[in-house]
Amino acid sequence: MKIVHKFIFKWISMDCKEIQEILDKYKISNINQLDTILKTDFNSKEKISYATGNERALCFEVDDFTFFVPDCRKIYEIYKKFYEVEYNTKNSFAQYILDLYIEDDTPNKKKLGLQSIIGYLSCRNCDPTKKKVIKNDILKDIICNALDIKLNKEKVFNTYTQHIDEFLELLVSETSGTMKEPYKQQKENNKEMNKEEKEKFFKVAKVSRMKFKTHLSNLKNIEGSDEYKINLAFEAFNRNLDDEALEIIKILDQSGTYENDIEYLQLKAKLHSNKKNDKEAIEIYNKLIDIQLPNLFDAETHNLLAASIKREAFNQWYSSINQDEEIEQLVDGFKKSKKIYQKVFDINKDYYPAINIIYIEMMLAYIEALSSKEIEEKIEELKSFWCTVKLDEKDYWSRISNIEFLIVTKQYEKAKEKIDIMMQELDEEEISEFMSFATSRQMEMFKEFYSDKELTQLLQYLIFK
Repeated sequence: MKIVHKFIFKWISMDCKEIQEILDKYKISNINQLDTILKTDFNSKEKISYATGNERALCFEVDDFTFFVPDCRKIYEIYKKFYEVEYNTKNSFAQYILDLYIEDDTPNKKKLGLQSIIGYLSCRNCDPTKKKVIKNDILKDIICNALDIKLNKEKVFNTYTQHIDEFLELLVSETSGTMKEPYKQQKENNKEMNKEEKEKFFKVAKVSRMKFKTHLSNLKNIEGSDEYKINLAFEAFNRNLDDEALEIIKILDQSGTYENDIEYLQLKAKLHSNKKNDKEAIEIYNKLIDIQLPNLFDAETHNLLAASIKREAFNQWYSSINQDEEIEQLVDGFKKSKKIYQKVFDINKDYYPAINIIYIEMMLAYIEALSSKEIEEKIEELKSFWCTVKLDEKDYWSRISNIEFLIVTKQYEKAKEKIDIMMQELDEEEISEFMSFATSRQMEMFKEFYSDKELTQLLQYLIFK
């Protein structure tokens, strides 16, 4: 009963009516109920223990019968909602936080170890008797910035919340408030999800990737308007869930709502291309061009068409029994692809068609078995060409294209330096699985025609960096 006596003294500043209101609110009619209520976080289904010395108690803070959710518990709830499947133990999640913390180059930062983070997430470092909740801005920053939807750190961590349920409501409201629908054309087409569907979309999609994958396996989670479904398809594609996205596309194809929608058709073609069905992708891109012309020359559609023609030619050659007999078709496909890339580059001078022109030029050079001197001359020619390209140091695709140019033209040391600089400046979470997949897919194609020890080592360095 010592804990009861301890907090009864705090009532001295309260009048009888205030005390009675508190007792009535929590339905306390006797001293045993009061003792129980002080020891229980009654709005939480689970109790997290903390330890101080040899004692163990429930993790909450008590101040005039106010139960406060500590920061460590808040981070734990964020972990459960967004990361639970990928990091299915607190230890693995703590290691994830530590890895990001190590990459952080804040001067004079305090040392933070794996065990201290594990203890923090387990509330072992939270002592309610000291009336002090552990606050670590680095941990909060890491969690809030690592999500694909941004948390408002000040509101989530500094706003008073009484119970776990209350905090979870705040978490949903703050994250859903920053959510942007992945289908960008919906406002222009006046076809938006309604309020209820936006809430459903948030609950289904804005979770860990594997949990999202599980949600999509339940047909009830896909039920809704076409606007809801197309957003699910785009979100699945962005999270590298191509099979799930294609299943939703099949449903949308039946309705015909988006049959002439440019963004939808591009998504559909990209998905077919990712599944190595570039023949289908080429048909879709040609349909897109027919829809757009003569009113519009869309660079992205032409770039994607060129990419699919290149990959279709390569895949047909690569899978053939006699590759020597198929080499002419491969060269013809590469040249058709390059012609389209060149047409786009002549208009916009962009890095994307430029790096693909360079890839094709070098692969053709190796296919045609040019001499070492001719290869060197080709490289110098391509270096001059690259000087005319518009690059953006703030854009990942631009930076990685420049690194690929350095690799393909055998400037390995410069490429390694650029890799190190980029990885220091970019948050690892900014580089999606699709980005990594797209880069490695192109480099693997190039390696079929040329490879050396330095190239292999550099590509391994890039992948594992």
